[in-house]
Amino acid sequence: MKKTVIVRDETPTGEILNERVLTFDADQLTVGDLLRELAHAEARDFNEDPGSTTIHGLIGPETPGASAGDHASASPPAPPVRPQPLLDRTTQAFDLGHYLLLLDDTRVERLDHEFLIDRGTLARVIWMTVLDRP
Repeated sequence: MKKTVIVRDETPTGEILNERVLTFDADQLTVGDLLRELAHAEARDFNEDPGSTTIHGLIGPETPGASAGDHASASPPAPPVRPQPLLDRTTQAFDLGHYLLLLDDTRVERLDHEFLIDRGTLARVIWMTVLDRP
């Protein structure tokens, strides 16, 4: 039976910026496993939508291949996004404390932290400031 983790990207005031549901076959994961799957899902969604110009969610927002002043309608299609650079940026931000990660209201401080997935486990990503987002 597949288990789900709901990942919410939030501001310190509780405003939800993005929400994504990830499914897993396993009953137990590490935080690193969760972030890896999230990076793959973000890259897959971006790459499967030919009109995408921005990545949203834990990893974003960012505009791959864009520079200041670019407009979505005038710019060429963005290059494909690879999951590993997204994962690298996300784990670096985690290690630097740029965001808090709460699993069902318990703060997590290590990538190797293991947790059990219940039905609808909630992972809240709370960014310390908007500027800290990778």
